[in-house]
Order: sequence, then structure tokens, then C-alpha cells
Amino acid sequence: MATSIETMKSFMNVLKQYANDTTTSGITILDNAVRAVSRFNGLQDAINSFVNDVTDTSRIPDTAQRLKETCGIVLGANHDFNADTGAASGANAGNGTVKNAAGIVPETGTLTELSMPAAGSTTTHSYTTSDGQTFSFNIQWPTSFAQVVDRKWQTFDSYNPEAWTTVALTDQTFVSDLNNNEYTKTYMAQQLKTSIEAITKGMEHWWASESAKLIYDSYGVDFNGKTLKVGYFVNQSNIQADTGPADKNDNDTTPANVIDMAIALPVYGNIDPVDVNGNTRIEGGTQQCYLDRTIAHEMVHAVMQGNGTIKTYNEKTSSVVGMPEFFTEGVAELVMGLDDYDANNVQDIQSLATNREKLSNAMVLAAGTGTDVRYTSGYMFLRYLCQQSLDSQSADTGTSSADMSSAQEALSHIDAKGEDYAQSLLLETLSGHSAARAASYASAGDKVMNYGASSSSLDASMPSFWSNSPTSLIPENGSQDPILVSSQSV
Repeated sequence: MATSIETMKSFMNVLKQYANDTTTSGITILDNAVRAVSRFNGLQDAINSFVNDVTDTSRIPDTAQRLKETCGIVLGANHDFNADTGAASGANAGNGTVKNAAGIVPETGTLTELSMPAAGSTTTHSYTTSDGQTFSFNIQWPTSFAQVVDRKWQTFDSYNPEAWTTVALTDQTFVSDLNNNEYTKTYMAQQLKTSIEAITKGMEHWWASESAKLIYDSYGVDFNGKTLKVGYFVNQSNIQADTGPADKNDNDTTPANVIDMAIALPVYGNIDPVDVNGNTRIEGGTQQCYLDRTIAHEMVHAVMQGNGTIKTYNEKTSSVVGMPEFFTEGVAELVMGLDDYDANNVQDIQSLATNREKLSNAMVLAAGTGTDVRYTSGYMFLRYLCQQSLDSQSADTGTSSADMSSAQEALSHIDAKGEDYAQSLLLETLSGHSAARAASYASAGDKVMNYGASSSSLDASMPSFWSNSPTSLIPENGSQDPILVSSQSV
């Protein structure tokens, strides 16, 4: 049965085929990826089924149970920071080990004991993945750690880097109206310099390289040979960070070699200078926002821009349709998860799962940036796609996970015995013995997970439930009216 990691690696393998393509619609690319990992005919078919299933209270009235059965999402309790986050590599997504908020990006020690890179320097970072491969990339640091970029409160519609200015942090005060002016925060220059130091140390020693490793282990895409250009900014509302190619013109979605990552100091102006996760207490300390999670999210954008697997064309200057925002942000959320009690994650998921119209409107096939609801809906959709891939294979095999486990153990033991043993079992099967009886001969022994001789030799004779071939199934609830979506950009 496919885990979320296996499904997402297969999904990404399709996207890799279009790495150097700048003319194919992002929707077409995603259509092909969806078909490769699921029973759906394409992206819109999967969206329709997702919205119907996740909001269908007639079939499963309880919201938590419905999310668990349709998406594999297991919501954490309020104030529980030890719950699995739902990261693709974690327990909720079918990969065994619990990944709580503090454990998504691994660190040890404290920030204070770490060294700072030199301003204006380029440092080299390497990481070794779970399959033993080693990759390296560079981080290019700003020319000063005592200055910031003033981004002039720009929105997506008025986005204009030419209007930005560089401001030295001396003794001035900065006022930031976060979350669309819902509340105001005031920061002293020295406070922002302290935050820059903590963020720089975390990224230099852990957050960037460990995030790159996590992304490879989760999605199978690497950041080898790329350069991450880091900057810090103030005065742009409702933004935690943003990432984009630094060496590409608009609409050139081929692999980038240099990627900008700008981090918003208004959000992280109160970052804990000691906590290894970059903890920020939000309004009274009842919720946590770990910056290492944000870096993991942004690193997904950087890695995908670095290998050409993300297509975000400028709709004002290109006739090519890009990938929708719910996917480009959802795939970044999936690597770190949203199932836990952190920054209203649980409430946001529940809100969408109980409002069909709201969820449907969030799944619009259009680009955009910073539309909060699409981060959550995209994450839920990808968890749903992974869960449906798992369920489809289970339905196709017609067997339980226990049966699969027994079959794997049998094959493992056959491999341990060697090719001659495997061939003798095959001859017995072909001469009249049942495959089940032949397999039962290998029901005990060492479990060496190596499917060499046996899985190839016995392929024609083993029962159909040992096959991992995809299936095409009709949804239980039948076909329903298509969901109308808007083409409006945000």
C-alpha cells in the first residue's frame, strides 16, 4: 500500500517531466500527476470528489471522523503541542513516527551557542538523505545584518520592488499592523537586530539544510547546486516570508539556480533568541508559531523553483495558465503539516470541512499569493489525494493490511533463502499447488526486505492481492454536479 511519501514522490516524478517546459498549462501538468497517483480522471475530478466527500455530513456526520476517513487527518486537541502535525513524513500521514510541532525540523542545543556567518558571505551546506545520497547548496547572506528592506505596505496587486528602500537599524521604532490591520505591534530597531541574529543562526546551522533533507525524504526532489539568497524586510502586512527565483524573468519556470527568500521581521520580531525552533508566542502565549516550520514551507517553494516542478506564470503577461494557489501553497504546507493546535490550524480545517461552499471557493483554479484559506484547503486536498491513493490500492487488492504484511514477510523470507528456493516454490505452484500453500512454506524465518529473485520469479504465480497495480474505481457516492470555480486572481 502506498504511503503519503510514496504517493507524493510519484506525483513529483510527473512534475519533473515538465521541468524545462514553459508552455504547458499548470493545470494540464497537475491533471497528469493526479491520474498517475489516483483513480481520478484529472485535477477537477479530484477536486469535485474531495469537496463532496469532506463536507458530506449525510455519510459521516462527525467532522473529526469524516476528516480521518476521507483525508487521514487526525486533528490534535486544543492546547496540545505534542500531537502529530500531519506532515507527509509523520504518523497521521501513514509513516509511523509522530512529528509534533517541535520535531518537524530536527535541532539540538540552543541558538545562543551558535556562530554567525559573516555579512555578505556565501556559506555552503550539505545534507544526507534517508537513501544515502548527499546534496549541497549555498546560502548568500545580506551585506549587513543591521539593515532591512522597507517594502512599503504593498499588496499583491501593487507589488513593486522598485519602490523598496534599504533602512539601517539604528535607534528607530517600527510600527506594524499585522493580519490586515487587526492589531498593531511596535518594535525597536535593536529588537529587530536581535531577531535577525536568531533567524540567521537557525538557518545557517539547521533550518535550511534540515528542511532540504525533509523535502527530499518526503517528495524526492533535491536542492543540489542551488543558491538561497536570504533577506529581511519590514512593513508588509500579513506576510511571514516569501520566496521566488532571483535569476529568472517573468514566466520562465525552468529550473532556477538562485532563489530569493525574504523573511518578515514584523511577524518574527519577538522570536525567542534561545529556542532552537524559533518560537514566537502569539498574543498571550496560547498558540505557538515556530519559524523553522515557516522555513520548511518556504524551502518547498525554493526546491521546486530550483528544479522547475512549480509553474506560476504571471497572468498579466502570459497566456499560459499556472498552477493554482491551493496547490503551490498546499504542497508547501504538507511537508510540515497542519493537523495540530498551532496558529488556528485545527479551527481552519474544521471550518472548511463544515462549509461546502467555502471549501469549493477555496479550490479555485487560479494563481495568487497569501490567500490564507487556500493554504489550508490545498493541504487538505493533498492529504485526501494521498488517502484515496491508499484506499484505491486496498480496494484493488481486496485484502487487509494484515494480508499485505503476511505477503511481504513471505517474500522477504523467500529472498533470504535465495533464487533456487524461489524457483522451487514457483515449480510447485505451476505443478498444481496453490500459491497460498507455496507461500505458507515461507511463513517463518528472517525478514530480509529485499525483493530481488522472489518478487520477479513469482510475479506470474502469486495471488492478485500481492500486486500493486493501480485501479480505477467509481466513487461510492456516485457522480455529482461539477463545482463551479472562479477564475479571479488574488
